[in-house]
Amino acid sequence: MKVAGKVEESVVKEHDEWLRNFRYEEFGEEIKQLGIELKRQQGAEDLQHLYKMVRWSNTFTALGIVLAPFLPVWCMIPSVLLAVGVTSRWTMIAHHTCHGGFEKLGDPGYSRFTFGVGSLWRRFLDWFDWFLPEAWNVEHNQLHHYKLGEDTDPDLVERNMAYLRDLPMAYTMLKYLATGFIVCTWKWWYYAPNTFKFLRIAEMKKNQNIQVLRSEEARLGQLFKAPLVLTNFLFGKADDRPTFVSLVDFLMRVMLPFVAYRFFLLPYCMYTVSATLCSYVGIVGTTTYWTIVGHFVVADIVANLHSFIIIGKTTLGRECGSSTCTCIVLTILCCVFCCLFQVRIIVAMICIVFQHRVVLRPQRFI
Repeated sequence: MKVAGKVEESVVKEHDEWLRNFRYEEFGEEIKQLGIELKRQQGAEDLQHLYKMVRWSNTFTALGIVLAPFLPVWCMIPSVLLAVGVTSRWTMIAHHTCHGGFEKLGDPGYSRFTFGVGSLWRRFLDWFDWFLPEAWNVEHNQLHHYKLGEDTDPDLVERNMAYLRDLPMAYTMLKYLATGFIVCTWKWWYYAPNTFKFLRIAEMKKNQNIQVLRSEEARLGQLFKAPLVLTNFLFGKADDRPTFVSLVDFLMRVMLPFVAYRFFLLPYCMYTVSATLCSYVGIVGTTTYWTIVGHFVVADIVANLHSFIIIGKTTLGRECGSSTCTCIVLTILCCVFCCLFQVRIIVAMICIVFQHRVVLRPQRFI
């Protein structure tokens, strides 16, 4: 903790000893100058790079849609293509846009104030995923980044996963199974409802319902900070979650539109078009509607796994090897998946397996 340019003696841990002599003012000034320089370098080349990423993402999605009606589910090519399209749309386009990275490049379609927000139509056109773009902007852009690693960070993994980590060793197999489930479902099981919870908190503050928020926080205690997952809605007690977050509101605003489009409407249209085309050219098709749905289900699992790897390997810091119960499962999943996507992930997973501790420190300011 930094107080008046220094670090409190009582809160410095052994691995943070370097903070005592860290020159904060010089570091801050250099970061400020770097921001000015990078802003000056922005231009048409950055916009063209954005368009190229959009084309790549759309191409993966289009190829997956074209191939899915004609290939069985066990042939994962369409599923992988669809998954890469979803993940790249989020991590390469929506993420940067919602952070305001393309704000001053001249294309209003990629402004954080309009991209995917304001209506279901904009969400459909710009970024149709499990979670609501407005909810992402609140939870990720505002709360996560401004309170990164603090107790009020909604994505503080060591706090959110404490219930699983603290289980006795007798439940080791349950930990493995739970980890595998979370890796493959986290976007809709955890991220969609939890981001919506923080959107509702922001909406309550905007509508001047501060007293309701305070009373709910006092009533729930630590449960108010706990992540809101889908199983809380389905199987948890209503008294254990905020009253201003309802299942019906969540389903209607967030989940059902995406589920209806991704797993019913789009597959039905694909099946109808492919069946008509096969009939027209005299080909007897073997792919069914449920085969196409199966491709989308597999694609969703792959997209969850892919995005988990991307986020996990960039956010795991010094404690990346501290939770040994999940290391083997995560390593196996990552090594299999990197054969399809990113070979460089192997390096990060080796760090996890051998509990190699990596601390990123700006050495020049120490």
